[in-house]
Amino acid sequence: MPQVGIINPSEMSPAQSIEIAIWAAIGGRGSLIGPILGAFAVNGAKSWFTVAFPQLWLFVLGFVFVAVTLFLPKGMIGLIRRESGSLVIPWRKT
Repeated sequence: MPQVGIINPSEMSPAQSIEIAIWAAIGGRGSLIGPILGAFAVNGAKSWFTVAFPQLWLFVLGFVFVAVTLFLPKGMIGLIRRESGSLVIPWRKT
Protein backbone atom coordinates (compact mmCIF):
# COMPACT_ATOMS: atom_id res chain seq x y z
CA MET A 1 0.00 0.00 0.00
CA PRO A 2 1.67 3.27 -1.07
CA GLN A 3 1.78 6.07 1.45
CA VAL A 4 1.57 9.70 0.50
CA GLY A 5 2.84 12.55 2.60
CA ILE A 6 5.37 10.81 4.81
CA ILE A 7 7.46 13.29 6.74
CA ASN A 8 11.14 12.49 6.94
CA PRO A 9 13.99 14.43 8.56
CA SER A 10 14.89 16.19 5.31
CA GLU A 11 11.48 17.92 5.39
CA MET A 12 12.53 19.77 8.54
CA SER A 13 15.75 21.34 7.37
CA PRO A 14 16.97 24.44 9.21
CA ALA A 15 15.54 26.67 6.47
CA GLN A 16 12.09 25.09 6.87
CA SER A 17 12.25 25.38 10.66
CA ILE A 18 13.18 29.05 10.42
CA GLU A 19 10.33 29.66 7.98
CA ILE A 20 7.87 28.09 10.43
CA ALA A 21 9.16 30.35 13.22
CA ILE A 22 8.69 33.33 10.90
CA TRP A 23 5.06 32.27 10.33
CA ALA A 24 4.47 32.62 14.06
CA ALA A 25 6.36 35.91 14.34
CA ILE A 26 4.58 37.55 11.41
CA GLY A 27 1.12 36.23 12.27
CA GLY A 28 1.42 36.78 15.98
CA ARG A 29 2.36 34.65 18.91
CA GLY A 30 0.04 33.75 21.76
CA SER A 31 -2.92 32.54 19.74
CA LEU A 32 -3.70 29.76 17.33
CA ILE A 33 -5.01 32.02 14.58
CA GLY A 34 -1.86 34.20 14.47
CA PRO A 35 0.56 31.58 13.11
CA ILE A 36 -2.11 30.31 10.72
CA LEU A 37 -2.56 33.86 9.40
CA GLY A 38 1.22 34.19 9.19
CA ALA A 39 1.52 30.92 7.28
CA PHE A 40 -0.99 32.08 4.68
CA ALA A 41 0.71 35.47 4.35
CA VAL A 42 4.25 34.10 4.08
CA ASN A 43 3.35 31.27 1.71
CA GLY A 44 1.31 33.62 -0.48
CA ALA A 45 4.23 36.04 -0.69
CA LYS A 46 6.64 33.15 -1.29
CA SER A 47 4.54 31.88 -4.19
CA TRP A 48 4.50 35.29 -5.84
CA PHE A 49 8.13 36.24 -5.16
CA THR A 50 9.63 32.92 -6.27
CA VAL A 51 7.95 33.41 -9.65
CA ALA A 52 8.45 37.15 -10.10
CA PHE A 53 11.76 37.74 -8.27
CA PRO A 54 13.24 34.40 -7.16
CA GLN A 55 16.61 35.87 -6.18
CA LEU A 56 14.99 38.41 -3.82
CA TRP A 57 12.72 36.11 -1.79
CA LEU A 58 15.11 35.43 1.09
CA PHE A 59 16.00 39.11 1.36
CA VAL A 60 12.32 40.09 1.47
CA LEU A 61 11.60 37.39 4.06
CA GLY A 62 14.44 38.63 6.24
CA PHE A 63 13.37 42.26 5.88
CA VAL A 64 9.76 41.47 6.75
CA PHE A 65 10.85 39.40 9.76
CA VAL A 66 13.02 42.22 11.11
CA ALA A 67 10.34 44.85 10.41
CA VAL A 68 7.62 42.83 12.13
CA THR A 69 9.88 42.11 15.10
CA LEU A 70 10.70 45.80 15.51
CA PHE A 71 7.41 47.48 14.65
CA LEU A 72 4.73 44.80 15.24
CA PRO A 73 5.96 42.72 18.19
CA LYS A 74 2.55 41.02 18.48
CA GLY A 75 2.40 40.33 14.74
CA MET A 76 -0.48 40.89 12.37
CA ILE A 77 -3.01 39.55 14.86
CA GLY A 78 -1.84 42.16 17.38
CA LEU A 79 -2.35 44.87 14.77
CA ILE A 80 -5.85 43.58 14.02
CA ARG A 81 -6.69 43.50 17.73
CA ARG A 82 -5.33 47.00 18.27
CA GLU A 83 -7.14 48.50 15.28
CA SER A 84 -10.43 46.73 15.92
CA GLY A 85 -10.72 48.26 19.39
CA SER A 86 -14.44 47.95 20.00
CA LEU A 87 -15.13 45.05 17.64
CA VAL A 88 -15.93 41.70 19.19
CA ILE A 89 -13.34 39.16 18.12
CA PRO A 90 -13.93 35.53 19.13
CA TRP A 91 -10.27 34.85 19.96
CA ARG A 92 -9.82 38.03 21.95
CA LYS A 93 -9.31 37.69 25.69
CA THR A 94 -11.72 39.74 27.74
